[in-house]
Amino acid sequence: MPFPSDLSQDSTSPEHMQLKAGQRVFNKHYELIEKIGSGGMGVVWLAQDLTEHSPVALKFLPTILVHHDKEMQRLREEVRIGKDLHHKRIVATYGLEVEGHLAAIVLEFVKGETLKQKLEAHARGFFEPDEIEPWLNDILSALTYLHVEKQRLHRDLKPANVIVGPDGHARLMDFGISQTVQETMGRHTQTGAAQATSNTLAYASPESLGLRHRPAITDDIYSLGATLYELLTGTPPFYQCSPEVIALHIKTEPVPSVMQRRAELVEDGMNATVGAPLDQRWQAMLEACLAKQPALRPQSVKAIDWRAAKVVESFSSRIEASGDVVREATLPPSAPPMRSDSSPTEAPPPAERYGLKPATTLTQRATKAQNDAPPSNVNPIAKATAAGRTPLPGQQRQPKSRTTVLLG
Repeated sequence: MPFPSDLSQDSTSPEHMQLKAGQRVFNKHYELIEKIGSGGMGVVWLAQDLTEHSPVALKFLPTILVHHDKEMQRLREEVRIGKDLHHKRIVATYGLEVEGHLAAIVLEFVKGETLKQKLEAHARGFFEPDEIEPWLNDILSALTYLHVEKQRLHRDLKPANVIVGPDGHARLMDFGISQTVQETMGRHTQTGAAQATSNTLAYASPESLGLRHRPAITDDIYSLGATLYELLTGTPPFYQCSPEVIALHIKTEPVPSVMQRRAELVEDGMNATVGAPLDQRWQAMLEACLAKQPALRPQSVKAIDWRAAKVVESFSSRIEASGDVVREATLPPSAPPMRSDSSPTEAPPPAERYGLKPATTLTQRATKAQNDAPPSNVNPIAKATAAGRTPLPGQQRQPKSRTTVLLG
């Protein structure tokens, strides 16, 4: 689905279209070299800082923002906070420049590819766990710094906002500030806030889609889960149809297992193989991060460690402590190491495969929806068909494209 029309038009406004290589901007402080990105929230140019004699990235903002003093002040505050973040796994923010109708955030220039670009270029169409584990470690390091040391949230975590440099390490970018720009555009355009954030909808937590939501660490945890899910399958958990249908599915539909989604993409002709069977601890980690209820997700980045299955143990302990025992989620101590040579046809039933077993009772606080919810590996299309019902519009099988502007 394309970006909302008025936002796209603003990102290619006359001021932005007139930018050209060799042009000097912001009191001739920067010389433009080449355009390296564009989208509904503006354009990005590689430029040379003529004072510091170093390359920078200039993220030009929608021109509508320049004329709103209150919004610009809010953005300046976000940039000021960004300048205070210093971590080797986070792209640095240098400042905000304004001149006439132009405004741009000055960022550290990192030569490399985003995880989204790497995924799109991958011949298989998805990564295996051992390929993304180093990036995951880098992301966890950056999020721990943000959450614990700086008491900040990313608020826009997705593959397009993680860049991998020449050294192979992943770095976070576009935290907080991009979300602020999106929210501002939602307040000052006809599309509204919901559509202004449509490009990150696929990674939004269920609770963040409600009114007056207060951002929390568990939002970043969900976005991390959705990001890892896309890297391991080729698509986010929910990504087709209109934003309204996607939002409904994020709130209500179970997330297909990684192997189920891979099989669906092979069936649809998007990928040629389902790859190696996924280690049960990775699947358990994803299920915990993508839990519908924030209280059922890991409450901190440090709780996420698939190798020791700590995320699953923490998940189980938290549920038991709250009294809402929906299912037991502790992996057995003898969980096997990651393998790629086991046969998927020999896999045990879903509950045993992930080290889970159904609870015998529910407390009074467990809702009927939880009690009746289907397991995550049930295909909603097959279930609807077996029951003699017509699948929901978002469940209809149709030709897909993994790459959509919606996820940009």
